[in-house]
Amino acid sequence: MDLVAAYGGQLLRCDSPKSCTVPIAKLLVPLTILAAVFAIGLSILAVHGHRLHPEGAELLWMFEVRILLAFWVRIDRRARLFSLPFEFDAFVFFAWPLVVPYYLYRTRGSRGLLLTAAIYGLYLAPEVIADILRLTH
Repeated sequence: MDLVAAYGGQLLRCDSPKSCTVPIAKLLVPLTILAAVFAIGLSILAVHGHRLHPEGAELLWMFEVRILLAFWVRIDRRARLFSLPFEFDAFVFFAWPLVVPYYLYRTRGSRGLLLTAAIYGLYLAPEVIADILRLTH
């Protein structure tokens, strides 16, 4: 079976769904960059004595993470020929803390749980860094 999936202008050729994978870096690098930008912004606010961060920034952060995860899961499941309901993308967007670990475990086994921990860590890192800076300044 020859599967060709388009991802980021790149073609992935696969002999089977197990051998066709979207690189994890395609998810973690953009998520890490977003987390770093958000952490820097919150840290600047924390250092200057602002106890609360702007609500709009928090909403934008949550929206960006959800969009990124939904997009990546959609591309990855198509590349793996992993059959799920057509509304699974919406499930990922609205309930990602539950749906993404399920998806990663089903497609990657125990390695998926490690990836889930990395995603959770990147999601929580900006808040933790800003809180540490608030406490130390």
